[in-house]
Amino acid sequence: MKYAVIDVGSNTVRLSVYRVENKKFEQLFTVKETVGLAGYIKEKKMSEEGMEQAARTLNRFKRILNQFDIDRVWVFATASLRNIKNSEETVKYILENTGYHIEILSGRDEAMYDFFGVRSQYDITEGLIFDIGGGSTEIITCENREPCVFESVGIGALNLYYDCVSKIIPGKKEIECIQRKIRKELKTLFGCEICLKKFKTEEIIGVGGSIRALLKIVNLYYKKEARNRTITVKELNEILELALEKNKKLQRMILKACPERVHTLIPGMLIAKNIAEKTKCRSIFVSRCGVREGYLYKKMLA
Repeated sequence: MKYAVIDVGSNTVRLSVYRVENKKFEQLFTVKETVGLAGYIKEKKMSEEGMEQAARTLNRFKRILNQFDIDRVWVFATASLRNIKNSEETVKYILENTGYHIEILSGRDEAMYDFFGVRSQYDITEGLIFDIGGGSTEIITCENREPCVFESVGIGALNLYYDCVSKIIPGKKEIECIQRKIRKELKTLFGCEICLKKFKTEEIIGVGGSIRALLKIVNLYYKKEARNRTITVKELNEILELALEKNKKLQRMILKACPERVHTLIPGMLIAKNIAEKTKCRSIFVSRCGVREGYLYKKMLA
């Protein structure tokens, strides 16, 4: 059977198609559109233009899917729609204009699906997983192969950019603004949750477009093989410093590898840096699977 999952995020909308047999799946292909829905939110409401952009993107994906024999299509949204006041109106508009009903995931559900997505590929006994999205960041700890804490905080690479940055590369005061917002959210989370407060590990697991984009840059800059999935904290700090210095060589690499992330890469790196400091880890392993695979896994079990 072939299943399709469409993830409507704050920065990107992504279609992934899977072949499923005996509750095991493999990804056949994926298509991504950088829509930047967070930029269409005014006074915590999605504008009509934003609704139109989302519907237009979903209809493009529908035309792609019509060329294949797809057994089931699921569409879900994360912080892009759950953090707005007119989410019901937006869901209704998209249903009427595309035929797709969007399921809006809570932050905790998104974190849970991240966990099951990573576990579908890797045998995790214990560890910490984080997912930096456009409008939120999810953090999950695992003990004895089960999730211990799964939480979502309202800081993402795109909303930090919109809230704090006036141009492309943030200046000194804008970096301070980003750091204040990140530290406020993470201080509450790591300070209150028992499992997070005690959690220390050599390597943590990163999920999502921001950390995958950083991995591409690390592999290019340090001339690593494309199959490398690990970013050391030392490499993260060096790349961040070069980005803030507007290093020309690095800027060319970013425009080559992930031009759609040029404005969100630094906010994403700052979130990753702060999480790494909290856990005192030495490296980040970048997972190929995340929320979409976890969502599919749980739907198959259901």
